[in-house]
Amino acid sequence: MADILKISTPLLDKTPLQANRPVADPSVPFNLSDVTRVIQTTDPSEILQQNTGYVPKEDAPRILTDLLKDPAVTVTLIRNLTMLQEVIGLIPGTNASLTQEIEQMFERLLLSPEDIVPELMRQEQNTTMFKGELFDQLRQILDASGGQRDTATGIGVLLKSLNAVMSRHDVLDSVANNLTFLQDRLSASPALSGRLETLITALRSPEASTNLPQLKEDIFALLKDIESSVLYTPQMEKILPLVVYNLSRYNDNDDFLPDALRLLLGSLNGTETREELVTKLSAYIDKFMPEEARSGQLPPEQIGMLFSDGARAARAAEDESQVMEVIAKIIGRETESEDIKLLAGDKLEKIIHSLLSSPSNFTPLLHYIIPVEFMDLKAFAEIWIDPDAPPPEDARKGQSGVANHMLLVFDIESVGRFESELYVHGKRIALNLLCPPDYLDAFKGIGPAIRQAVAGTGYSFESINIDKLERTHSLMEVFTDLPHKRTGIDVKV
Repeated sequence: MADILKISTPLLDKTPLQANRPVADPSVPFNLSDVTRVIQTTDPSEILQQNTGYVPKEDAPRILTDLLKDPAVTVTLIRNLTMLQEVIGLIPGTNASLTQEIEQMFERLLLSPEDIVPELMRQEQNTTMFKGELFDQLRQILDASGGQRDTATGIGVLLKSLNAVMSRHDVLDSVANNLTFLQDRLSASPALSGRLETLITALRSPEASTNLPQLKEDIFALLKDIESSVLYTPQMEKILPLVVYNLSRYNDNDDFLPDALRLLLGSLNGTETREELVTKLSAYIDKFMPEEARSGQLPPEQIGMLFSDGARAARAAEDESQVMEVIAKIIGRETESEDIKLLAGDKLEKIIHSLLSSPSNFTPLLHYIIPVEFMDLKAFAEIWIDPDAPPPEDARKGQSGVANHMLLVFDIESVGRFESELYVHGKRIALNLLCPPDYLDAFKGIGPAIRQAVAGTGYSFESINIDKLERTHSLMEVFTDLPHKRTGIDVKV
């Protein structure tokens, strides 16, 4: 029988035939203009997904992409803050002190009309640390150099060094927050939870900067133990890379800032410009650096940490946004209460989700939150601004440059929701106002009053369109160029 099987089994050549591939002539230069080899350009949706970091692919659209597409993003914060305040009244009487504290926070959240402009300025100040005389001087130096490469590089390195020094506290605070999250999830393991508590305390101590090398070793060893624990979950899997990333952001080089300054000064012409820059940089440092650090009474390894602490304290004292401070405290206190998380956990999550539309690398828009109370009437407003938007379609043919593109969403108690879209191109304004259908007739004729309001300011309305609001618009519908700012490089170009 074995012989029969051998005879009946056909002999097949298992070696596949290889087609002769043409060999490129090395003497022939590569033709950059030949795009025939480009099989397919990268789809924009795929490019958006490549920037999701450690977020799993199945969660990316919900967390990032839908942030732009979801119309609810533009109303979530306003609506859920109001609903959250109503939920607080449902908390059992045993939490009366907490309920009263949060209700007082909601009262502080509301602004009077005369406080709107100062609050807008404070929120705008908090969008970046690069504000003040020093940074205005750096912009002037860059403009005067005509974009010279050495000068631009020197300014970039100096800004990077300032950010590295001033963000040390924030970096360690981020790592401590990551470990706090892990501690909550690993409470069932006294050993791991205890080690996490020790590291969290050490990271938030004044000696954290000095002890950071040893802390890093302890953190990495602990992360390995967490990965091998039976309590390890996919949710924790997202946090561990964030811990490593945040630790990598910490720059402990105390010579970084002096070296960056010397590099920039070496590219400048004129003694006066150099002296002015050094003077303004010294004033900037003196504003945030504690006196004992400037007088040399502290070891060098602690100066950077105190500089960061001083910068945070000075910014908090001068530029702290009342609205954002209260919202942060409300979220912080409510996440500590199991009763509130049970009744309003979804609303807290939606509020945090809405805050992601603040300025970031994913949504490069200025974002303002303005809750107002006037004559016993409450109104919540959110504003998004693209300061580098292209002009409106009807103005692109005859005008050049960029425009300020704004979306104002405001909800007035007992009236309804409004959406206002503005293009400010030079001194000309295009306005599109959408109001509740029941109030369309009342607002239809306010065009002349709006034009009169800006008379004498140098601005004029190019067009005013007033219509009814039939549906909520998403950020992507309003800022149509927003997703393309993150689409990378077209390989055909």
